[in-house]
Amino acid sequence: MNCTIHHISDKVLYQLVLRSIQRLSSHIIADERGFAEELKSKWEAQANGKPQKQKDELQTINRRLNELDRLIGSLYENFISGLLPEKQYKSLMKKYSAEQDSLESQVSDIQEKLEQTKASSAHIGRFIRLIKKYKQPTELTKEMACELIDKIAVHEAVGKKPNRQQQVDIYYNFIGQFDLPLSEKEIAEARRKAEREAAEKVKRKKRRQRESNAAHRAKTKAERWAANDGHKYPKRICEQCGKEFYPNSTRQRFCNTDCTKAHQQAEKEKKRFAEKGEHTFRQKVCKICGKPFWPSNGQEVLCSEECKIINRRQKQLAYYHRKQSEQKAGEAI
Repeated sequence: MNCTIHHISDKVLYQLVLRSIQRLSSHIIADERGFAEELKSKWEAQANGKPQKQKDELQTINRRLNELDRLIGSLYENFISGLLPEKQYKSLMKKYSAEQDSLESQVSDIQEKLEQTKASSAHIGRFIRLIKKYKQPTELTKEMACELIDKIAVHEAVGKKPNRQQQVDIYYNFIGQFDLPLSEKEIAEARRKAEREAAEKVKRKKRRQRESNAAHRAKTKAERWAANDGHKYPKRICEQCGKEFYPNSTRQRFCNTDCTKAHQQAEKEKKRFAEKGEHTFRQKVCKICGKPFWPSNGQEVLCSEECKIINRRQKQLAYYHRKQSEQKAGEAI
């Protein structure tokens, strides 16, 4: 047979027992007669619900006892009448008597088990007087525990955290185990308490995580500063002048503003050369022929002399047609 773990912390057990006594005390004070009737009904239900095996066993033993009575009577008659020798008579009597004593002992044990749950007004009254002695207790004392509690049975835990469950049975003096059903108000309060505890647990976890992260950041920072001779970031080489320097950020690439400006100017020149090469002005598209060309000044829009002649002719022709239209309009008036 393998042993199982039935461990429970003292703090949890203390709260369970104290809460059970508080609820039972409030229930009895509120309705003493109802509690007594409820307990009697429970005991009677337990007595009626005993395993049928015990009752069948009791009937079998009683039948055997009746049979032994008949056998002993018949044995005595045979001995008196001389049909049975004395030696054999004593041997059989001893055997039947031993079996009878054993069966009677078994009957007593079974009847005691069947009767032990019957209601007892005296026991109920004694327990009520005891529980009323500790009206609405706020703490569990040794005296209270000894007077009220017979034993506590801690069962094996089932499941793992956070869904771990463990049954604890509290047996009171005079009344045995009594489970008081939770009221709707108590169920709602227990649910609210569980929600509050869950929320507090989440808050504590987040706070511990923040503290842990802050400690880790502080440790990392201290190690980094120590490794960099008191500077926040390690040394780098300036991309412009090639000197070593300690940067003020992870993105700093140049040792000072002069190198930064020099790099920016070099980048502009590089970009400008990529766009124009050796030319002064950007490439344009001729408005006459549509071909790209490199202008010699910012206002030039024609790529060649041919395009300039074509452009001039187009303007002259447009001018001529405009003047003709104006003359015709004047004559019509």
